[in-house]
Amino acid sequence: MVAKQTFFFKGKKEDLLGYSDFLLWNMWRARNKCFFEDLKPDPNKTLYSCNRSWTERRKILQPKWQNSSLPNPEASKEVFWKAPKENFLKLNTDRSFIKASRADFGDVIRNHLGQVFAVSYGPCVSSTPFQAEVIACIKGVSLANNYISRPIILESNNRTLIQVLRLKDLNLAKEAYFLCKDLLSICEGVISDFCFCKQEL
Repeated sequence: MVAKQTFFFKGKKEDLLGYSDFLLWNMWRARNKCFFEDLKPDPNKTLYSCNRSWTERRKILQPKWQNSSLPNPEASKEVFWKAPKENFLKLNTDRSFIKASRADFGDVIRNHLGQVFAVSYGPCVSSTPFQAEVIACIKGVSLANNYISRPIILESNNRTLIQVLRLKDLNLAKEAYFLCKDLLSICEGVISDFCFCKQEL
Protein backbone atom coordinates (compact mmCIF):
# COMPACT_ATOMS: atom_id res chain seq x y z
CA MET A 1 0.00 0.00 0.00
CA VAL A 2 1.11 3.54 -0.71
CA ALA A 3 0.35 6.58 1.42
CA LYS A 4 -1.60 9.33 -0.30
CA GLN A 5 -0.10 12.09 1.85
CA THR A 6 2.80 14.27 0.70
CA PHE A 7 5.48 15.67 3.01
CA PHE A 8 7.96 18.47 2.53
CA PHE A 9 10.76 18.75 5.05
CA LYS A 10 13.00 21.79 5.23
CA GLY A 11 15.74 21.89 7.81
CA LYS A 12 19.13 20.63 8.83
CA LYS A 13 20.28 17.10 8.16
CA GLU A 14 20.17 16.41 11.92
CA ASP A 15 16.48 17.36 11.99
CA LEU A 16 15.70 14.99 9.14
CA LEU A 17 17.47 12.17 10.97
CA GLY A 18 15.41 12.96 14.06
CA TYR A 19 12.19 12.77 12.07
CA SER A 20 13.37 9.44 10.63
CA ASP A 21 13.50 8.05 14.19
CA PHE A 22 9.82 8.85 14.68
CA LEU A 23 8.91 7.51 11.26
CA LEU A 24 10.68 4.18 11.82
CA TRP A 25 9.13 3.80 15.29
CA ASN A 26 5.62 4.35 13.93
CA MET A 27 6.25 2.03 11.00
CA TRP A 28 7.43 -0.66 13.42
CA ARG A 29 4.29 -0.30 15.56
CA ALA A 30 2.06 -0.37 12.47
CA ARG A 31 3.84 -3.49 11.22
CA ASN A 32 3.26 -5.25 14.54
CA LYS A 33 -0.43 -4.37 14.58
CA CYS A 34 -0.73 -5.75 11.06
CA PHE A 35 1.23 -8.93 11.74
CA PHE A 36 0.11 -9.78 15.27
CA GLU A 37 -3.40 -8.32 15.40
CA ASP A 38 -4.39 -8.94 11.78
CA LEU A 39 -5.25 -5.27 11.26
CA LYS A 40 -5.29 -3.88 7.75
CA PRO A 41 -2.30 -1.55 7.26
CA ASP A 42 -3.13 2.13 6.83
CA PRO A 43 -0.04 4.10 5.69
CA ASN A 44 -1.89 7.41 5.87
CA LYS A 45 -2.83 6.83 9.51
CA THR A 46 0.73 5.80 10.30
CA LEU A 47 2.11 8.97 8.73
CA TYR A 48 -0.41 11.07 10.62
CA SER A 49 0.67 9.46 13.89
CA CYS A 50 4.30 10.11 13.03
CA ASN A 51 3.54 13.74 12.19
CA ARG A 52 1.70 14.15 15.48
CA SER A 53 4.62 12.81 17.51
CA TRP A 54 7.08 14.93 15.54
CA THR A 55 5.02 18.01 16.39
CA GLU A 56 5.73 17.38 20.07
CA ARG A 57 9.43 17.43 19.29
CA ARG A 58 9.07 20.51 17.10
CA LYS A 59 7.70 22.44 20.07
CA ILE A 60 11.11 21.92 21.68
CA LEU A 61 13.47 22.30 18.74
CA GLN A 62 11.26 24.38 16.41
CA PRO A 63 12.70 22.94 13.17
CA LYS A 64 11.54 24.32 9.83
CA TRP A 65 8.76 21.98 8.87
CA GLN A 66 6.07 22.23 6.26
CA ASN A 67 3.29 19.72 5.78
CA SER A 68 1.32 20.21 2.61
CA SER A 69 -1.71 17.99 3.12
CA LEU A 70 -2.16 16.46 6.59
CA PRO A 71 -4.65 17.91 9.11
CA ASN A 72 -3.00 20.13 11.66
CA PRO A 73 -1.84 17.74 14.42
CA GLU A 74 -1.52 20.60 16.89
CA ALA A 75 -5.31 20.74 16.98
CA SER A 76 -5.31 17.33 18.65
CA LYS A 77 -5.29 17.32 22.44
CA GLU A 78 -3.79 13.83 22.59
CA VAL A 79 -0.09 13.71 23.44
CA PHE A 80 1.97 10.99 21.81
CA TRP A 81 5.29 11.62 23.54
CA LYS A 82 6.33 14.18 26.12
CA ALA A 83 9.99 15.06 26.46
CA PRO A 84 11.69 14.50 29.83
CA LYS A 85 13.47 17.28 31.67
CA GLU A 86 16.91 18.35 30.51
CA ASN A 87 19.65 15.85 31.44
CA PHE A 88 17.01 13.14 31.90
CA LEU A 89 16.44 10.17 29.61
CA LYS A 90 13.11 8.53 28.88
CA LEU A 91 12.63 4.84 28.19
CA ASN A 92 9.50 3.98 26.20
CA THR A 93 8.40 0.36 25.95
CA ASP A 94 5.76 -1.38 23.86
CA ARG A 95 4.68 -4.84 22.78
CA SER A 96 2.55 -6.65 20.23
CA PHE A 97 0.64 -9.79 21.17
CA ILE A 98 -1.78 -12.00 19.27
CA LYS A 99 -1.58 -15.34 21.08
CA ALA A 100 0.62 -17.31 23.47
CA SER A 101 4.22 -17.62 22.25
CA ARG A 102 3.61 -15.05 19.52
CA ALA A 103 4.69 -11.61 20.68
CA ASP A 104 7.22 -8.86 20.00
CA PHE A 105 8.72 -6.13 22.15
CA GLY A 106 10.21 -2.74 21.36
CA ASP A 107 12.13 -0.25 23.51
CA VAL A 108 13.62 3.16 22.77
CA ILE A 109 15.63 5.56 24.96
CA ARG A 110 15.57 9.28 24.11
CA ASN A 111 16.81 12.48 25.72
CA HIS A 112 14.96 15.77 26.26
CA LEU A 113 15.59 16.75 22.63
CA GLY A 114 14.05 13.55 21.31
CA GLN A 115 17.42 12.21 20.18
CA VAL A 116 17.57 8.41 20.24
CA PHE A 117 20.27 6.90 22.46
CA ALA A 118 19.41 3.23 22.08
CA VAL A 119 16.80 0.90 20.58
CA SER A 120 16.00 -2.72 21.32
CA TYR A 121 13.36 -4.95 19.72
CA GLY A 122 12.62 -8.55 18.86
CA PRO A 123 10.38 -11.55 19.54
CA CYS A 124 9.50 -12.73 23.03
CA VAL A 125 7.57 -15.60 24.58
CA SER A 126 4.61 -14.79 26.80
CA SER A 127 1.23 -16.26 27.68
CA THR A 128 -0.75 -13.02 27.95
CA PRO A 129 -0.58 -9.44 26.62
CA PHE A 130 0.28 -8.16 30.09
CA GLN A 131 3.18 -10.58 30.42
CA ALA A 132 4.47 -9.36 27.05
CA GLU A 133 4.23 -5.78 28.36
CA VAL A 134 6.30 -6.69 31.42
CA ILE A 135 8.88 -8.51 29.30
CA ALA A 136 9.20 -5.42 27.10
CA CYS A 137 9.94 -3.38 30.23
CA ILE A 138 12.50 -5.91 31.46
CA LYS A 139 14.29 -5.74 28.11
CA GLY A 140 14.14 -1.96 28.18
CA VAL A 141 15.48 -1.60 31.72
CA SER A 142 18.33 -3.96 30.84
CA LEU A 143 19.09 -1.66 27.91
CA ALA A 144 18.83 1.42 30.15
CA ASN A 145 21.37 -0.08 32.54
CA ASN A 146 24.05 1.21 30.15
CA TYR A 147 22.98 4.81 30.82
CA ILE A 148 22.62 4.91 34.61
CA SER A 149 24.85 7.99 34.76
CA ARG A 150 21.65 9.91 33.96
CA PRO A 151 18.24 9.70 35.67
CA ILE A 152 15.89 7.60 33.53
CA ILE A 153 12.10 7.70 33.38
CA LEU A 154 10.22 4.58 32.28
CA GLU A 155 7.07 5.36 30.29
CA SER A 156 4.46 2.79 29.30
CA ASN A 157 0.97 2.89 27.82
CA ASN A 158 -0.14 0.17 30.25
CA ARG A 159 -1.74 1.88 33.24
CA THR A 160 -1.85 -1.26 35.39
CA LEU A 161 1.85 -1.91 34.94
CA ILE A 162 2.73 1.66 35.92
CA GLN A 163 0.59 1.30 39.06
CA VAL A 164 2.40 -1.93 39.95
CA LEU A 165 5.78 -0.23 39.56
CA ARG A 166 4.84 2.93 41.43
CA LEU A 167 3.06 1.22 44.32
CA LYS A 168 5.27 -1.90 44.27
CA ASP A 169 2.06 -3.87 44.68
CA LEU A 170 2.49 -7.28 43.05
CA ASN A 171 -1.11 -8.20 43.89
CA LEU A 172 -2.16 -5.98 41.00
CA ALA A 173 -0.26 -8.22 38.59
CA LYS A 174 -1.11 -11.78 39.59
CA GLU A 175 -0.89 -13.06 36.00
CA ALA A 176 2.71 -11.84 35.83
CA TYR A 177 3.65 -11.90 39.51
CA PHE A 178 7.20 -13.22 39.19
CA LEU A 179 7.95 -11.22 36.06
CA CYS A 180 6.90 -8.03 37.84
CA LYS A 181 8.97 -9.03 40.85
CA ASP A 182 12.02 -9.37 38.60
CA LEU A 183 11.20 -6.06 36.92
CA LEU A 184 10.98 -4.21 40.23
CA SER A 185 14.31 -5.68 41.25
CA ILE A 186 16.22 -4.57 38.15
CA CYS A 187 14.59 -1.12 38.21
CA GLU A 188 16.32 -0.29 41.49
CA GLY A 189 19.23 2.04 40.88
CA VAL A 190 18.35 2.39 37.18
CA ILE A 191 14.86 3.90 36.87
CA SER A 192 14.14 7.13 38.75
CA ASP A 193 10.42 7.42 37.96
CA PHE A 194 7.52 5.76 36.15
CA CYS A 195 4.83 7.44 34.08
CA PHE A 196 1.82 6.50 31.98
CA CYS A 197 1.17 7.88 28.51
CA LYS A 198 -1.66 6.98 26.17
CA GLN A 199 -0.29 6.00 22.78
CA GLU A 200 -2.36 5.17 19.73
CA LEU A 201 -1.67 4.77 16.04
